[in-house]
Amino acid sequence: MRWKPIVVGIVDIGYEVSDTGKVRISPLKAFVDQQNIFKPVKFHLSRGYHKVKLPLPGGGHRWFYVHILVMGAFGPPKSFDGALVNHKDANKRNNDISNLEWATPSENTKHAYDVGVANGKKGSKHHNSKLTEADVLGIRAEHNGGVSQTSLARRYGVSRKLIWSIINRKAWRHV
Repeated sequence: MRWKPIVVGIVDIGYEVSDTGKVRISPLKAFVDQQNIFKPVKFHLSRGYHKVKLPLPGGGHRWFYVHILVMGAFGPPKSFDGALVNHKDANKRNNDISNLEWATPSENTKHAYDVGVANGKKGSKHHNSKLTEADVLGIRAEHNGGVSQTSLARRYGVSRKLIWSIINRKAWRHV
């Protein structure tokens, strides 16, 4: 396992990241600052990704995604602005450098669909859907019959903005 310093801007913040996705206090900082030796770096999950909260030199803290730290330390430099880190095996917790690569946003999305982690479910099949296809057809018909967007929003328990989006085919376009 190899370790490299975590650099924010041009400042080494006293922590290191490994090529396997582990984060630790750098041995030099631990030697100088004895009180931090026994403070483990705790990982948290955010949308399935490992995240760490690290102190900054001027005070305060900042959250970092571990996969981005690993790529920043061990991967090739970004070849373009807006590059994303893609997990080749689609496992968001596998932060080994061999599993990470730079990708465009569209490549990242295509990869998610190809490996099955993005399902692309639409309409009532989507887990957050409050409406059914029949509701949407009813909303459009009632609005064409003169019922106001506000009344429809109250009746269906959704926002007036969603009703507008349905009527103008910005949402539920497939219906």
